[in-house]
Amino acid sequence: MDLPLHRVRRSIEWAGLISRSVSVLWIVVSIAVMSLPPLTTIWVLPLILTNLVAVYALRSVAHPRYRTLNPLLVALDTATCVGAVLATSRWASDVGLWPIFVISIVIGAFRCQLAGALLTWLATAAGGVALYVWADQIAGRPMPADLVTMAPALHLVVAVLAGLLARGHRNQLRQLGEARAKLRHLALHDPLTGLGNRNLLDEHTRTALTPGTPASVLVLDLDGFKAVNDTLGHAAGDELLRIVAARLRTHAREGDLVTRLGGDEFVVLLPDTPAAAADEVAARLRAALLDPITIDGRPVHIAASIGAATDTDTTLDALLRAADAGMYREKATRRLHPVPAMHAA
Repeated sequence: MDLPLHRVRRSIEWAGLISRSVSVLWIVVSIAVMSLPPLTTIWVLPLILTNLVAVYALRSVAHPRYRTLNPLLVALDTATCVGAVLATSRWASDVGLWPIFVISIVIGAFRCQLAGALLTWLATAAGGVALYVWADQIAGRPMPADLVTMAPALHLVVAVLAGLLARGHRNQLRQLGEARAKLRHLALHDPLTGLGNRNLLDEHTRTALTPGTPASVLVLDLDGFKAVNDTLGHAAGDELLRIVAARLRTHAREGDLVTRLGGDEFVVLLPDTPAAAADEVAARLRAALLDPITIDGRPVHIAASIGAATDTDTTLDALLRAADAGMYREKATRRLHPVPAMHAA
């Protein structure tokens, strides 16, 4: 998951955890200082329950299940807020509590954008109507008409604005994540063939190689590529490189990394691969490049000189130098016929 979205999710969960914890403290202090009925403590339970779900959500912000937890937390927060307003309306006789509903609407917007804001508004509006209609039973006194006129209208404006802002913010985060992913792909891949480049090779070496286990590198150089460029043109040469890249990717093993360092030079990184297995992969790649190739209706014949190197505890540069030396020895021996990869430790 993209880092900015990860941070936003964590910020939402931390803000919710802190606000609910403060609400629990406020209820306890109110009972002690304002002599509210002990029954008011019942609203501590849903707050604690919601906080437990929020802690689980905080630990799951990078997991797909977070998308399921979001609506659940919106429902719990809204139900707790509406219930708290209904319960405390009997004792808060001189205070209008309906502005508190704005908190639930904004939370719904941040969690589920416009849909979450509107659904939360609908729930709070229903709570306000219930408080107005059954005012004597719930609050013990008549409630002002603002509860079913001004309050829903103002809350609807807040819901629409907050939902649209949250949607715009989420779209910006998504576009930023896509742009970062695109830039990262461009930084790690060869634009012509789509293979990895030296940057990806270095990164893969740091993460995929296991200390103490053999790792192999194949350095491959095309024999006959210059003749194709000279006779058919650079466009044909580019197409040939794309065909070669596709064949190398197809015939390499799963887990092997095929890269192009430049020109007609390719490198294949083979993690956890001893020398004998590396030679087998080299032979398979060499044979794949001998299959007929047609470019612009004309047959093209190429071969590959491949050098292989294997070691357990060495750097990528050392492996590349050893494999490069083996490749040049093979190229000097025979250019157009497959021979076993010259192996260097």
